[in-house]
Amino acid sequence: MVKIKVPLNDHASGAEAEWMWADVAGKNRFLLRNVPVFAYGMSYGDEVNTTTVDGVPVFTDVAQHNGHSTYRIYAKKERHAPEVVALLDRLKALKCDLEMANSKIIAVDVLPEADVYAVYVALDQAEEQGIIDFEEGHCGHPLREYNNFQHRIPIRGNGSQYLGKRLLVGITYEDHDGELIRREQFHGLIVEAGEGEIVIERADTGERQSLPPELAPARPGEYRLRSTGEIVVDPDYFCKWVMKLPKPDDGDDAAV
Repeated sequence: MVKIKVPLNDHASGAEAEWMWADVAGKNRFLLRNVPVFAYGMSYGDEVNTTTVDGVPVFTDVAQHNGHSTYRIYAKKERHAPEVVALLDRLKALKCDLEMANSKIIAVDVLPEADVYAVYVALDQAEEQGIIDFEEGHCGHPLREYNNFQHRIPIRGNGSQYLGKRLLVGITYEDHDGELIRREQFHGLIVEAGEGEIVIERADTGERQSLPPELAPARPGEYRLRSTGEIVVDPDYFCKWVMKLPKPDDGDDAAV
């Protein structure tokens, strides 16, 4: 194995690069054999391209993802605290491998055969309990089509009964090959509702955003927005969608 250099651009840690062990897979190509602790967009087992700088292989791009996903845990206490140990044991049972970066940071490798949704639930629950903070470094697992969620309600007629209700929205953006681009969460009041669309006034920007005309009742409780940490209390409805970008020659409209 050799070590490759993965540059980090303006990373919060202040580090300029992350060094990762890798197996040679070809000329200037390597298989990652570490779970990334700081780098985004890659996971254990991915095949990456490099260029040689001063005799050192330096990461340039991912040649192929191989089905792993990466999360990073930031323990509020040190990783030997009983509640953190219990979480780590739960993750291992869910088919995750762990790399301890230091006393508080743990890199989580979600194996291809694992249920990434079950892993996310475990992490999210631990964060809600104040045990950890966590972030997603890369999702290499196939995503479910969220627009098939149960109990969805198609808007009929003028939809006046939904006006003024608070809608919690989750959107996953994928490219035409199904690769994750980003996830977005936001909320706002419904200002228009009909068989053609729902329009909400976003709480974060004040802008109006059009959405497909389907939603579902939300359970009472507190919902944390992963992107901002904002807590939304007792929204009336929620909706989750996958927005898939078209191939370059398929036109400009994204498919839902």
